Amino acid sequence: MRTKVPRNFKSPDMDLHDGTTDPKHHLNNFKSRMYLADAFDDTRCKAFPTTLTKAAMKWFDSLPPRSVTSFNDLSHKFLMRFSIQKDKVKHAPSLLRVKQEIGEPLKDYIERFNKACLEIQDLPTEAVIICLVNGLREDPFSQSISKRHPTSLSNVQERAERKICHTERLPPPRPIKNMKGGSRSKYCENHKLYGLSTNDCYDLKNVIEKLAREGRFDRYLMERLNHHGKRKRDEED
Repeated sequence: MRTKVPRNFKSPDMDLHDGTTDPKHHLNNFKSRMYLADAFDDTRCKAFPTTLTKAAMKWFDSLPPRSVTSFNDLSHKFLMRFSIQKDKVKHAPSLLRVKQEIGEPLKDYIERFNKACLEIQDLPTEAVIICLVNGLREDPFSQSISKRHPTSLSNVQERAERKICHTERLPPPRPIKNMKGGSRSKYCENHKLYGLSTNDCYDLKNVIEKLAREGRFDRYLMERLNHHGKRKRDEED
């Protein structure tokens, strides 16, 4: 292979393969970049080792001189050598092992669960709902989900998103020190204590200012009004 690499050719910017990950994924990633670069066969053969490191690079260096006849030949040798590292096929039941850990925020659990779903092909929606709910830790949110069993994945995601947004918007208020002898005529809904009025609560003001800067205050206010209206209608019924 004496063909020179074009001057304007750039080595592919991709993760290096060290021999421990799925070789097929790496090879497909490399091929897609070579296709975009419109690289010839010889150029592909010369560029491929630049994407290898550690054990994979040692393997390439150990190939006998002139033993590679084409890029297809090199690809075949590469896959044969590292095929033992091929990703194992995962099925829906594996999602039952994804559990919300103690102290893990709902947002982190949902993200971790979604990543696990991406590794499974032809995943039934019903299985996703069952496994997602099954992995929740026992708390008011999981109890609410269990009582009103969701009929669609979008319903679960919407309810989880509302819970996540509410948690992020209204973090637990900081404890107030030396709050003694306060007036019983003043009460803070945020801290749930007497001696300070809600209007004078700095923590609540900071949260409102943050929501306003992020353009989310109107949405939060509408949610509160809708919730209040629903509760009032329930009481009237």
